[in-house]
Amino acid sequence: MCYKLNIIKKKLDIKLSREVTLDISKKWNESYKIIMRDKLRKKFIIHDGPPYANGQIHLGHAINKIAKDVIIRKKIAIGFKVHYIPGWDCHGLPIEIKVGRKKKKNKYRDYVKKQISKQIKGLKKLSCISNWKEHYKTMSRSIVKREIKAFFMLIKNKRVLVGKKNIKYCKDCKSTVSDFEIEKTVDKRKTKLIIYTSKNKRKGIIITNGIDTIKTIRTMINKREVKIINMGKKEIENIKKNLKGKEIIKKIKVIIYKCCRHKTTLKTVRKRQIYIDTKIKENNISNINFFPSYTRKKFIFSVFRRPIWCISRQRTWGTPIPIFIKRSKVIKNKKIEKLVIKNIRNWKKIKLSSKYSRFKKCKDILDVWLDSGLTHYTVLKGKKSSNFPADIYLEGKDQHRGWFNSSYITSIIINKKPPFRNLITHGFAVNKKGEKMSKSLGNTISPKDLVKKYGLEALRFFISTSNYYNDISFSEEKIKNRMFLIKKVKNVINFMYRNTIKKNKSIKNIEVKTTIDRFILMKIEKLKMEIHKIDNRYKSYKSYEVLEKFIIKVISPIYISNIKDRLYVLERNDISRKSCQITMLIILKDILILISPYLPYYSEIVWKDLFKSSLIETILEKRKINISKKEVKSINILLNIKKKYNLVKEENKEKKLLVIKTRYADIIKPIEKEIKFLLHNYKNKVIKNKKEEIELRYIKNVVKCKRCLGFSTRIINKICKRCIDIIEGKNQKRVFF
Repeated sequence: MCYKLNIIKKKLDIKLSREVTLDISKKWNESYKIIMRDKLRKKFIIHDGPPYANGQIHLGHAINKIAKDVIIRKKIAIGFKVHYIPGWDCHGLPIEIKVGRKKKKNKYRDYVKKQISKQIKGLKKLSCISNWKEHYKTMSRSIVKREIKAFFMLIKNKRVLVGKKNIKYCKDCKSTVSDFEIEKTVDKRKTKLIIYTSKNKRKGIIITNGIDTIKTIRTMINKREVKIINMGKKEIENIKKNLKGKEIIKKIKVIIYKCCRHKTTLKTVRKRQIYIDTKIKENNISNINFFPSYTRKKFIFSVFRRPIWCISRQRTWGTPIPIFIKRSKVIKNKKIEKLVIKNIRNWKKIKLSSKYSRFKKCKDILDVWLDSGLTHYTVLKGKKSSNFPADIYLEGKDQHRGWFNSSYITSIIINKKPPFRNLITHGFAVNKKGEKMSKSLGNTISPKDLVKKYGLEALRFFISTSNYYNDISFSEEKIKNRMFLIKKVKNVINFMYRNTIKKNKSIKNIEVKTTIDRFILMKIEKLKMEIHKIDNRYKSYKSYEVLEKFIIKVISPIYISNIKDRLYVLERNDISRKSCQITMLIILKDILILISPYLPYYSEIVWKDLFKSSLIETILEKRKINISKKEVKSINILLNIKKKYNLVKEENKEKKLLVIKTRYADIIKPIEKEIKFLLHNYKNKVIKNKKEEIELRYIKNVVKCKRCLGFSTRIINKICKRCIDIIEGKNQKRVFF
């Protein structure tokens, strides 16, 4: 007698060699181009905050780009075409220092191009989807021209100011520095001060010139209350006329301003500079969604309490400030504007007629934060089509005082509305001690090194399943723990893959009728709805937790464990067996799409083998599952009975008759014969009862079948009557399990 079961041992070759990953990445980018040409898909815009074009990519880049890529893949899966152009910030002092001061512009451009090429190679290896050839550079001719056009709009809006003000200057940078390049520390210092007392000698004022106190300080000196304030030379001269002065040396708390690059103390100087008036109203913020929500307060504080913004820098490498100045006046002339916009690359050669002989050409360059801040106009509002405003701006938490800030302020002035609908803030990469990784501290870990040690998919999985709203701590222990979770999920997917039917087989005429099959498909639809709601709040780590829990706690114990009899025991072509195989194919289709943002290569390889198509081009389907409330209730009742049965510790309980006493007898009585496939026991009897109870009754001559491992009193040649019928080719009708 044949005891053979339908146990399939096929394995899928999932070796992520360099050739395999390159081939898949290439196909993703080809698919992305096809998706972007699809007119039926609705557009979704993610604007890339330009990273600085200097140095190798680090874990900060990895967090940022993978967080964006997860959103891109999720949006594509529900039918969007995601407009995403990666960009680079190309100007500024670090590049100028690296190449050398006062070099020809071509030297800087060549250096930047090499750095961008190097970073693109690194980002491609993170399995990020993008049309890399269409990236933007803030130094490109078209963008610089549009930037100058935008700058003249700021002038028209009376937002560009010229004047002498106190500003921080770095002797090593040989330039004024922006607010974002300053590090502030509070320190006690012995300082030479002059105390001026009023004529009645009751109160005094200590006036400092060039020292920044924390605030106006009231303190006691020589038993006299004095007020310490910071004044300029002219103001001091006026005070001297009315007050008597006496020099003292006193230790007071002062703010020390340092250059973020050179760590040298900055001087306060009074120079003619170009400024932007940053005063804007808060009424445009109500329609912006902030993720996480608490960042709204941080954004309001950084944007609406910002002082006047100095945008002029005394440097070489950058976009020239194309204005002619006479004291605090700027020439406003449309012909000159057009001339400047057209010939901005030859700014130094532009000369005006003798009519403007008293106006001097500005020799400064624009702050790089204005270069990147204006990309809502220079990049999103292109010549051919507008992608303004963006649906998402997503960057690190330091960008509240940086790119988020400069983008929002300039957009409100120029476009009269915010440049983004959703503002997402992520944390930093930190080590196991919680210390921020940074180039200056020399404690960074290269993504390349982590990929070598753990594999590309493991690094991506670790980042994409972490809560990036907070800082992400990278440690060997945490990465290994996350890799263990991958195995548990893959085991379930691999089981379904081995036992399903491939799509190219003739399965069109077979309907999914069995209750447990329809029950799990209903559960999948609810899962998709739940994940969609979470994804709309941009908590990808949370949607993965829900997905993982469903795979491990629902698909595996509730579905797979209860269909093994149909899979292994029934005849290969039995309709009931094929029903669960088709169900697994449907489950796999949805699960692979849902898990692809987290395990892109693995899901792509499984998908290709099953469906012979591109996963990324496939839209997640919405299915209407025909299952009644009564059927759902019956499954839930039986699952509760199974829990109770599993708790019973009685010898040979599987060989006994299980009497199920329940008030739901009318619901589960029709399932009575098939309950044994759920509980893996001999036989069950359902009785109407007020209380929920189970009772085991001893039955003689119950023997285990050598083929199906089920229990029966009708055993012939060591196998049960059911197995004999199966071997003889008789169809086994299964309604519930």
